[in-house]
Amino acid sequence: AILAGLPVEQVKIVEMATSEKLHLGIWCDATGVTPIAGTRYTKQLPNGTYDICEAAFKKLPVAEQATFVAIKIPDIKVVVKTVKQMWPAIESAIAAKQHLGIGCDVSGASPITGNRYTKQLRNDTYDVCEEVYNRLSAEEQAEFRVVGSPDIMLLIKSLATNANGSNYLEPELTANDAVAAKAND
Repeated sequence: AILAGLPVEQVKIVEMATSEKLHLGIWCDATGVTPIAGTRYTKQLPNGTYDICEAAFKKLPVAEQATFVAIKIPDIKVVVKTVKQMWPAIESAIAAKQHLGIGCDVSGASPITGNRYTKQLRNDTYDVCEEVYNRLSAEEQAEFRVVGSPDIMLLIKSLATNANGSNYLEPELTANDAVAAKAND
């Protein structure tokens, strides 16, 4: 029912985020990682919630871990709200063919705008802009695949944190949200 009325593209993002356990709109208060992926650990504070990722949680003493509630499934209401808030920026990046969060590994241009050319390395991708790609030999070009449209999940992750490393969205969870999330777990 919460997805009723959302455009198909937004529903797909919400479904993808939920299936990949991405807590869109929530970041780790200890590490700054956004969005929290996997299990989110939360506890209520007087003025909001304190949320941490699994890596930060594992570093806590056992006694402190006991003060947190594990949230395995992202709160659909928060995910939908976040997607709606980010949607204008997502549409703008797609229309401009901006591959936010991805820079050209040769020229340093960031973000890559227009076609992005990528090849898989052992532990990462090697991405170049069209200007660099056009200067490559045919043999070198054959190693790349073209990515015309920006990857929506990469856009979301990039938009979640701006260039200054601060959060794009402010947390808006209340005590009732924490209780509802716990009930969904």
